[in-house]
Amino acid sequence: MSPARLARFSRAARGDRHLSFRLHLWNAKLCREFYFPLQITEVSLRNSIHQNLQNRFGANWHTERSFVTAIPQRNQDELRDCITLERAKRAGRHTIDHIVAGMSFGFWHSLLNTSMTNRLWGGDVRPMFPNMPHNLGQPDVHKKLERLRLFRNAVMHHYAIFDKAPGVEWDNIKIILGWICQPSVKLMMQVSDPKKVLSAKPSL
Repeated sequence: MSPARLARFSRAARGDRHLSFRLHLWNAKLCREFYFPLQITEVSLRNSIHQNLQNRFGANWHTERSFVTAIPQRNQDELRDCITLERAKRAGRHTIDHIVAGMSFGFWHSLLNTSMTNRLWGGDVRPMFPNMPHNLGQPDVHKKLERLRLFRNAVMHHYAIFDKAPGVEWDNIKIILGWICQPSVKLMMQVSDPKKVLSAKPSL
């Protein structure tokens, strides 16, 4: 374990090498505990957007010109590359479900920014978030999704998250998923309990 890898943990442990390593292991357990919540939230989000894209642009929205020309060039490039990859990987037997699963979280996130909300959704993101409070709208969704994106990347890239308010991130995940699908929140909370791991923080 390199000194650079343990630096954040060493500062939190005030230089105690044994506690630094225990904090590192605890952080890994915390990341593991967040994996399913992040997974079910991301899948629920993209499925909700996918369903609404089908409602607006048809079953094969990914090849519908009115949709493709409405999104930025970088999104067009990602979509084209995904279609090409899935077609090659599956010998032409790919479906729209393969495309949905193959697109990055950033792609789905970008479809809900201000310009895309106006262009694709007529300024209303509520169809994707049927349980969202009526006094909230696109800015609130985008703010929470951006927080989710940054936290997701930290977990997936094995960064230290123990000192980055993981309890707040857990609440953010529950809110976003609840806006999409309440039963999924109940399932998620039966499977994962980050606060239990948080309460087991190592000490001297």
